[in-house]
Order: sequence, then C-alpha cells, then structure tokens
Amino acid sequence: MQRERDLFGWDREHDDDLDIKKMSRRTDPVTSHEAATELVDSGGAAKQRTKTLNALRTLGPCTSAELAQSAHMDRYVIARRLPDLARIGLASRGQRRKCRVTGRTAIVWSTI
Repeated sequence: MQRERDLFGWDREHDDDLDIKKMSRRTDPVTSHEAATELVDSGGAAKQRTKTLNALRTLGPCTSAELAQSAHMDRYVIARRLPDLARIGLASRGQRRKCRVTGRTAIVWSTI
C-alpha cells in the first residue's frame, strides 16, 4: 500500500510529524492540538505551504509581512508556513532589514 504524498513529496506520516509537532506545544490546550490535527488532515497546511511558496517565488526575497500583503494572505499563516518551507529545503532565512510594511526589522525570506 502506497502512502499518500503531498505536493512536496512528503509522505503522510512525515507530514504529520512536520506539521502537528510544530503547530502546537505539549503545554498547549487540547484545542490547539485538535486544530493542528484538523489543519493537517484537511490538507490545509499543505495548501498554505503551496500558496506561500508560489507567492515567495513571484515576489522574490521579502519579509513575511511584505509577502502577506502582496499575496493577500494572513501574515500569521505566512509566518508559520515559511519555517516549514525552510525545514523541507524550499525556502531560506536571509539577512534582516527594515520591513517596508511594518517598519520594523524583520527576516528576509527567499526561495532556494
């Protein structure tokens, strides 16, 4: 029996490890763990990674707030999926600079 694979070629078992363990802490309430499980099981996390990666490829090196504004996505979703993309080798953290959206110093992300 072949395991289900997401867009990035990660099998379902590995996807669960990547997402659920990083989406909630042991000390979080049970509702956080349930929400993480639902996001993974529904395919929502993989869809968010795909949309984030496509937007990053289009915009080029940018902060999470700049990417969110350009892609019309929630900045917090972007900020959670960028580290996922870095862990699987599709994005990388760069230097820090002043964000054009927030005016604060922020990490610049880019595709690999």
